[in-house]
Amino acid sequence: MPVLSHPKPTDRAPIPCTRDIVLSDLERVESYPMLSDSAVRAAALASTPDASAAEVAAVIRRDSVLTAAVLRVANTWTYRGRAEVGDVLQAVLRIGLKECATLVCAIGMRNLYKSHPPEVQKRCDVLLRHSLFVAQVAAGLARLTGAEFEGTEFTAGLLHDIGRIVATVKVPETAESADPLDFREDDDTLAHERNVLGIDHCAIGYQFATQNSLPEPVVRVILNHHRPGEEKLHRELVALLSAADALANYVQDKHKVAGFEPARHSAFAILVTGWPSDRKAKFRSAFPGTVVQALRDTRAMLKAFTPSE
Repeated sequence: MPVLSHPKPTDRAPIPCTRDIVLSDLERVESYPMLSDSAVRAAALASTPDASAAEVAAVIRRDSVLTAAVLRVANTWTYRGRAEVGDVLQAVLRIGLKECATLVCAIGMRNLYKSHPPEVQKRCDVLLRHSLFVAQVAAGLARLTGAEFEGTEFTAGLLHDIGRIVATVKVPETAESADPLDFREDDDTLAHERNVLGIDHCAIGYQFATQNSLPEPVVRVILNHHRPGEEKLHRELVALLSAADALANYVQDKHKVAGFEPARHSAFAILVTGWPSDRKAKFRSAFPGTVVQALRDTRAMLKAFTPSE
């Protein structure tokens, strides 16, 4: 009777789960998609009320790619028949201090994935366009509410979905299954991501933002823009970005503003707490104009900082 042999034990390590891959080697910056030092500094400056044009220009001059991009923006997006500028400080003054700082942050985001395969870059470009749109909508809603965030709302909008970019870069095929980029209104978005990835994009983004030492208000938006009711430290800012994200998602999914119901999103209730009914009605009636302007500004910004080749 033949003797049954048992399989020999192997020394191979177990295959890591998706969550471990996404969050692997956080202490080794060379193995994790990081924002450049210039982009981090720009994000911080965008959140600093007393930042100067000279400080922003100094950050930009450290990077030849950023220098070329900012000059291109100054001489295209903001041209309007004015004389061409060739100096970074002049370019910063022409573009605007906060706008320039957040522009640098947007370019820094692109650098996270520019060396990856075309399909990854394409997916990340979609996320970057969405983030720019959310940032522009947030800036518009901030003006409507009269809130003063000193430009932080734009930076936070730009970075609110950074976890989705990190997941795409680290596990592209699995990220596509977890996140189809359809921008539909879905309360189960984070739960589905956790089922597929073992973690959701808010938690991934929080890890990334902490690792990159991003400003605390931005970190809180990244963590809680899907759960504005849970935010305690920067409640109004998180609610603003959550509302902007919901409105932008609806427009991208439906290709219209009509039919959007703010009452479905707790963020809007937080924003208009204590408002009289006529002010709430006026706020809602301004959504179409806010969205149209945000779309125009997003397209202009993308055209300006994207090389023509």
